[in-house]
Amino acid sequence: MRQVFSKMRQIYAVSWMLTKRTLVIEVRTSRLGWLWPLMYPVAYTVLFLTLKPVMQPTGSSGFDYALHVFVGLSLWQLWFEGLQTQMRAVKAQRSLLSRADLDPGALFLSGFFVQAVYLLPRLGLALVLAATFGSLNSIWSAFIFVSMSLAVVLNGSVIGFVLQPFSTLVPDIGRLIQSLSLALMLTGGIFVVFPQDMNENTLTLLALNPLGPLVDTARSQLLVQAPHFEWAPWVWSGITVMSLAVQIRLSRKVLPVLLERLGG
Repeated sequence: MRQVFSKMRQIYAVSWMLTKRTLVIEVRTSRLGWLWPLMYPVAYTVLFLTLKPVMQPTGSSGFDYALHVFVGLSLWQLWFEGLQTQMRAVKAQRSLLSRADLDPGALFLSGFFVQAVYLLPRLGLALVLAATFGSLNSIWSAFIFVSMSLAVVLNGSVIGFVLQPFSTLVPDIGRLIQSLSLALMLTGGIFVVFPQDMNENTLTLLALNPLGPLVDTARSQLLVQAPHFEWAPWVWSGITVMSLAVQIRLSRKVLPVLLERLGG
């Protein structure tokens, strides 16, 4: 048992060291520093508010729609970036992995931690706005919002982690996912407000995209509205955790093959 805890502490320490290094490099190379994580969702929220008469002519009010888009785009960006980070991780850290200095679990955690850190200012701004305009009714709602938002980011990282061996050897997988990005955004309700009276069959199809149920459940806590999906968010949360556990075990066996193919 002691060895297990010692191994876990070591993995955590290495992953946090990689996280800090990545954050320092990214902040130093950006003129906007820590403002950059907010620029993408804020800019696109303004854009979609301007286009609201075309994109969403009926339904939610201006503030509700602004919060809907801001949260959706914040989670979408970090979901997608987390997925891409994991798919590129082996190539990016090949030298450390080839010397067996880096556990695949630590490599995964470092990528997830980076996205989680970038998520924090966005969650903070969303909570402040919701509390200021009276659409946040309890601390429990805030807790569910934060938890499900982290679940969205974790889901993207895990999907990238699962696809990592394939994307390392077959680069076209990354291009395929990128080509599907608009379809994922639309079916995930990132900037489109789903009507409350949607058909059950349609909701079942939309639930096949993990973004839809997870983002919808997180966002409904701020907008004080009933979530569209009942079981799908918890199913996807369970699949995410189980996939992570299985992939951490498999990655230790697959990693030597990947490094050999890459020449490491």
